[in-house]
Amino acid sequence: MHEIYMLAVLVRGSRSPAAARTRDERIREEQAFYDLHARDRSAKSGFRRFAPAPLVLAASAAVMTVTGLTQLLLR
Repeated sequence: MHEIYMLAVLVRGSRSPAAARTRDERIREEQAFYDLHARDRSAKSGFRRFAPAPLVLAASAAVMTVTGLTQLLLR
């Protein structure tokens, strides 16, 4: 993450000197960047990311079961 920010700083550094920022502005921008792009590494966020997978598996299993039972009944 820090490397990405430093790359952004280098790109911004190529601007004209008239657009120079103060130290406080740089600190605020750096913190805003990290706040925007930082991810919560807690277990809760990981669960939210993978929570739909078990639901999709359960739904597809239910559909397959219903389809199989319907085919057995129609024979």
